[in-house]
Amino acid sequence: MRIVGFAIIACLLCALKANAYSADLDPDTLSVVADYGRIVLPGTQVQLNATLTNGPGARVVWRQVQGTEATISPANALQATVSVPVNVNQAETLLFEVRAEMESGQQASDTVWIEVYVPEQNPADLTLVADFSPKVGWECNQDPVEVPEVQTRVLENVIEYTTNGIPAHATGMFPNRGNPNMIWSVPQTWRIPRNPEKTDTPTEMAVFGITLEGIKLERDTAESYRNQRQWNYEALTPGMARRLSGNARFEWLGTDCNNAHVQPTGIYHYHGVPHSLINELTSGVESEEMVLVGYAADGFPVYVASGPNAPEGSWELRQGTRENGPGGEYDGTFREDWQFVEGSGDLDLCNGRFGLTPEFPEGIYHYYLTNDYPYMPRCVWGTPDPSFRQRRAGGPGGPGFRRRPPRRF
Repeated sequence: MRIVGFAIIACLLCALKANAYSADLDPDTLSVVADYGRIVLPGTQVQLNATLTNGPGARVVWRQVQGTEATISPANALQATVSVPVNVNQAETLLFEVRAEMESGQQASDTVWIEVYVPEQNPADLTLVADFSPKVGWECNQDPVEVPEVQTRVLENVIEYTTNGIPAHATGMFPNRGNPNMIWSVPQTWRIPRNPEKTDTPTEMAVFGITLEGIKLERDTAESYRNQRQWNYEALTPGMARRLSGNARFEWLGTDCNNAHVQPTGIYHYHGVPHSLINELTSGVESEEMVLVGYAADGFPVYVASGPNAPEGSWELRQGTRENGPGGEYDGTFREDWQFVEGSGDLDLCNGRFGLTPEFPEGIYHYYLTNDYPYMPRCVWGTPDPSFRQRRAGGPGGPGFRRRPPRRF
């Protein structure tokens, strides 16, 4: 039953995309499509864009339908500027609708979200994701550099994802001070096993899995202390951002609001919870339910959960000082600063557990991306597909695709 459910989910995703493309191509239907969502700080001005098709002379109006009241100017144009309130004191999602109407009465509408990020981190808790919001390039307010594209094929033993590596949401600014690389369209092919089986031995993975849109979930960074390939830097640990660690000064690795940045090959990839993707999957509506965001290299599903019942990882900072390498206190700067303590949290060594999920009501082993360490699993319990053994996939691509893909999954 679990295996059949897996295949059905993948096929439904394909069908949803196909239906959306068909609607885009209908020559007689009025349509208006809002642009990508944004994640910004309070007080930011955000430009909203919409595209109108088959609507000469149509009246266009923007209005806010959720969240703290913001100013829209002008409200009757395809391009409008939203002034995000400065008095937002906790993270929330603002939702905006754009509606087009012809004199004949024909109407079309679409919505777009703006998430206002307000740091809630306890500075004494080194196990939470760092707050890089003051860094230029952190806010996700840049449209994809090319039109995202992902195709899936259900084969006998695997589901094959072919993607150009462009996320279907806004990103941070790249290059930025912490990351010198530009996002490129990079053709990639990943294969997800359809019949995952849990073994007794975990397998360490550099590329842990992919999202539903085919973007890499990558656990490790390439940076290490004095480039010695020991004492590997963590991408998201607040200890790195706040202090020195012996002789190893941390430099921000340029991650954006999605805990993602760009490799020298141009590949955009996540190191933690992909917030913009979750907003796209949930249509910007806040939810405490589990959200399926992708699949691991071994075929088991990957979730993000929020709310009071969200699981926590079972990794903790080591106590004391490092005996070699950079020296200094264990503060989370390096991967080796952490240790797995069974039973200290809700999840196992690979940040997963067996349980019921919305897509698998009979229960299945599944992994989590979490806001506490290790953020993303560093291993899998099943047999990973060989496509995930490649360190890099392809090189900078060509001109990319011409049409914007559907925004809903």
